Amino acid sequence: MNLALKIQDVRRSSGLSQGKFASKLFVTRQAVSRWETGETTPTIDTLKNMFEFFNVNPSHFFEVLPICQSCSMPLQNPEDLGQNLDKSVNLDYCKYCFVDGTLEKASSIEEIIEYSIAAMKEHNYFTEEFTEADERAHLIKTLPTLKRWKRVATINRAKEFIKNRCVNGGTVGGDAFCTISLIDLDGYPTAATITPASSDGGIETIWFGTSLDSNKVRRIKKKPKACICFNSGEVNISLVGDIEIVSDLETKKEVLYEEIAEMPYYPQGIKDPNLIALKFITKRFDIWFGDTESWEKGKANDL
Repeated sequence: MNLALKIQDVRRSSGLSQGKFASKLFVTRQAVSRWETGETTPTIDTLKNMFEFFNVNPSHFFEVLPICQSCSMPLQNPEDLGQNLDKSVNLDYCKYCFVDGTLEKASSIEEIIEYSIAAMKEHNYFTEEFTEADERAHLIKTLPTLKRWKRVATINRAKEFIKNRCVNGGTVGGDAFCTISLIDLDGYPTAATITPASSDGGIETIWFGTSLDSNKVRRIKKKPKACICFNSGEVNISLVGDIEIVSDLETKKEVLYEEIAEMPYYPQGIKDPNLIALKFITKRFDIWFGDTESWEKGKANDL
C-alpha cells in the first residue's frame, strides 16, 4: 500500500490544491505535502475524516491487503494500524504490536504465535474447517518472512558472529580480532586491529584489554568515542558507541583472558596496573550479511 500516492489521488480527484485539501481536514498545507512525499503519515482520525468527507471507500487504500510485519494480522482498516509516537499511522505494524512508536516486547516468534493462538481462541475463530493446527502451521511458515523477524534473525546472527570472534575465556584464535577506530590527539580518525576479549552475548557491550600507557588509552581519554568493525568475507558489522577505561581487578579477572595477562608488558600479570580493560557500549549498529543480502541498521535501544 503506497499511502502517499493514494492520498495524492484522492486530492487530485477532488480537484483541490494542497492548501484547500488541508483546510477540509483541519491540517496545514505542509502536512499534506509531507504525506504526499511519504515523509510522514496522517493520524488514524485524519484518515477516517478523509474517507468520510471525500466519500472514499477504505478498500481503495487497501486494494492489496497488507499484514502486520510482526504478527501477520491483516490490516483491513485504519483502526488496525499501529501509531507512531506523534500519533501518525505506522504502515508496517498493527495496533497490538506497535504502540506509541515502539514495538511491544516479544522474546521470540514462538511467543507471538502463542499470543495469537490464545487471542483467536478467546474470540472463537477456530472451526472444524479452520483449526488451531491450521493457524499454527500458517504462523510458523509466515512469521520468519516478516520485517520484524527477518531483522531479529540478522541481529541474532551478528551476535553469534561477534561472540565467536571474542576470546571469551578461551584461547586466542587466528580470527579473534576486529578493527577499532578512535580520534587521535590531532582530531583525525585512526584505526587499528585489536583482540576482543569478551562480549555480553549480544552486540551491546564488548570488552578489550590494552595497556594504560598505550596510544589507544591516550586517545580515549581525550575523546571516549569509538567505532568497532567486525569483517570477514561477505560479513560487515559496524558498531558505533562510547568506550571507557576500567582498571579494577575483579572486572579484569572477569572480562580479560589469560594470554593477555601473560604478555611481557605486564610483569605482575592480571594485577599489573598497566593492564586495563576497555568497555565498549554500542549506540548504533550497521549489519550486512552478503550471502543473504541481509542489511539492518539502527540504534542500540532498538535491540
